[in-house]
Amino acid sequence: MDAEQKENARKILAQYGVLGRLIKHDAISRELFLNFWESTFRRDWSRLVAFVESERQSTGNTELFSAAEWIAKDIDRDDAR
Repeated sequence: MDAEQKENARKILAQYGVLGRLIKHDAISRELFLNFWESTFRRDWSRLVAFVESERQSTGNTELFSAAEWIAKDIDRDDAR
């Protein structure tokens, strides 16, 4: 990824982070999020998960983008049911 792509990835992950926190704290409906964003989120997360891991490793911050990751894990739990 070049610098511009990395910045765009960070912006996308930041937005998902906000959504993850809002869902987690019942400020917005989980079902509403899934209805509008699930397929887009799944696509984006699959493309960005390696970037997330790389950023965590390079910064030493294991919690970086954790709210976005929380959404992914929450969706995965649904899939497992």
